[in-house]
Amino acid sequence: MTQRAFRVSITEEGAELEDQAELKVGIESKRPKADLAEVKLTKEELNEPQQRGLIPRHAEEDENTAEWNFKTLEWKSLPIVQGEMELYTLEGNAFYVAPEDVELSDDEVAEYDSEGNLLPPLPVVRTGRPQVEDSDSEEEAPKPTEDWEEEEEEEEDDEEKKDEKKEEEKEKPPEPTEDEKKKKKKKPKKLLSNMFNYADREVLTVNSITRMEGAQTVPPPQSKLRHMVTQWGIFDAYQRDYAAAVAAKEKEKKEKQIVQRTELSDPNEKSVALTPEESYAFRFFHAVKLMERLVTQNTFEDIAFDAQFYDDPADKYREPEGTLLPLWEFNYEETQGSVVTDIKWSPQYYDMFTASFGTYNVHAFRTTGMVCVYTLKNPSFPEYKFRFKTGCQTVDIHEKEPYYLAVGLYNGFVAIVNIKNEGKPFRLDSDLNKKHVGVVWEVQWCNDVRDRQLGFYSAGSDGRIYKWLVYMHELAMTPVIRLDLNAEVGFTRIPYYRSAYATSLCFKPDDPEIFLVGTAEGMIFKCSISYSSSYLYVYYAHELTVYRIAYNPYFTKVFASASCDWKLKIWEDCKPDPLFIFDLYCAVMDVQWSPYSSTVLAATTSDGRLNLYDLNINQLTPICVQTICYPQSGYTTRLRFNLKLPFILVGDSKGFLVIMKVSPNCRMPTVLGKKK
Repeated sequence: MTQRAFRVSITEEGAELEDQAELKVGIESKRPKADLAEVKLTKEELNEPQQRGLIPRHAEEDENTAEWNFKTLEWKSLPIVQGEMELYTLEGNAFYVAPEDVELSDDEVAEYDSEGNLLPPLPVVRTGRPQVEDSDSEEEAPKPTEDWEEEEEEEEDDEEKKDEKKEEEKEKPPEPTEDEKKKKKKKPKKLLSNMFNYADREVLTVNSITRMEGAQTVPPPQSKLRHMVTQWGIFDAYQRDYAAAVAAKEKEKKEKQIVQRTELSDPNEKSVALTPEESYAFRFFHAVKLMERLVTQNTFEDIAFDAQFYDDPADKYREPEGTLLPLWEFNYEETQGSVVTDIKWSPQYYDMFTASFGTYNVHAFRTTGMVCVYTLKNPSFPEYKFRFKTGCQTVDIHEKEPYYLAVGLYNGFVAIVNIKNEGKPFRLDSDLNKKHVGVVWEVQWCNDVRDRQLGFYSAGSDGRIYKWLVYMHELAMTPVIRLDLNAEVGFTRIPYYRSAYATSLCFKPDDPEIFLVGTAEGMIFKCSISYSSSYLYVYYAHELTVYRIAYNPYFTKVFASASCDWKLKIWEDCKPDPLFIFDLYCAVMDVQWSPYSSTVLAATTSDGRLNLYDLNINQLTPICVQTICYPQSGYTTRLRFNLKLPFILVGDSKGFLVIMKVSPNCRMPTVLGKKK
């Protein structure tokens, strides 16, 4: 047996016991001898009891263990499991002493070695205790007591009594009968249970096996997959992955839309404090924006003065005619060369408008688009800009919530943009399975009381009108009507069905359920939201594409239409013939009614001119013709009247926007005579 020694290190808090093999037994102090000699203690300090503790410690036991987790990609420490440690072992030699009345079987007595060979039997020592027999009353044998001295005294008393009985039996020996002899022979002897029948076994302790770090890590999870790869399966997988990525981005954007507000309109609304870096960036951006507006105001001071106070004095000498005064010109570097496809003034902020930039070229499918939000306070640079991978063909601003923009794209998708959160606008696009097959030419917000969500309508080149509801993370699409055309082919007059090419959409101002749809075939369909299977009326208006339809805001039974057949027509509700026809000798791109007079309307043509009509003054010729751009450099595409100021905003095919002020002769209110 090897001797094991212990090394005890004495500290102020206790003692630490380290297990070391093949060392002499002794106690060594970590304190150097020089320090022990220098310290002088008093008797009280020497007599003061000190607490000492011995803590066993195994030298081969791992204290700090860790394993690599593939899931979190980091090391994780394992809890310390305190195992058992063998300090001292003493081999014993205990032999079983069996009584005389216990018969041991061969398996209990015989022993075998590790190879299975029979070993010589161990000596069995038997005691001289008497055999216990069953009495006639079948009483149980007495249980051994714990006090051996009392048992020995009782045994001596029993032996004395038995000796006395034997002497009496010798004097009067009884003669047993034959039945009693048979009973004694038949009764088997009861064997006592062996309480000390056990076997000793020896085992070896398991030594810890050293492994590499890679072997100690948790293996990565594995799974079996069997699937047939197809083109549609790959397409669906990419769509699901793209939808999950978009949902994750939208969730992150929604969580990050935090803007500090100093004044809260809602008492239940809570303000979120920004971090120092975000607060500094927010204040710095606000200061730079204010400085930019101050510089711009000084640069365009003369134009701002003319827009507010100047009126052409020459109108006194030419009463039936008027002029247009050019004011601001909006030009952004990224939109140069793009077509101004749509313009909308903000219904709440009269100095702010939105313009969409796209293309009218059928083969330019990969042309990028953009939506810019401008303000008259800073005409040099847009306040907000949103880029799209394809052309933006139309845009609309919500009437009650002007920070919501609806955008129609060239590839058939629609999008919603929220510019309320400054610096962090929110954008939501339609799904791949929810879109128009062709180009979206017109979108308009609707005010349907039955819908609790925001909604808008879209008209596409596939001849379908869709209604879209804006939810938190998606756009829900509902088909409204399909524009079908019935025709006959050849001499056999075989009927065939196809859809009309929708190019424009306009809702009635006083009835949100009635709307007009212009088509590339020259027809205008009057439809209702409540009836999706039939039309209310069909106008065979033009011979070519209808570019724009506009209702009169004062008299809603009258509307105007502009077409590529050089005609500008004014119609009355449910009348097959137009009230007025104006031939402008070139394609009419857009037409709009003025918000300050019921008889004034303006139209732009492809030769770059703006024609202004006043039906109360002259029903044949325009009262003002203004050249915006020359045909060599481009053509005008869209125009809009400002809702509060006497301004007209015109866009062209090169990405330029021009604001012009209407002279007093062109904005006179309509005065009805006594007879009328």
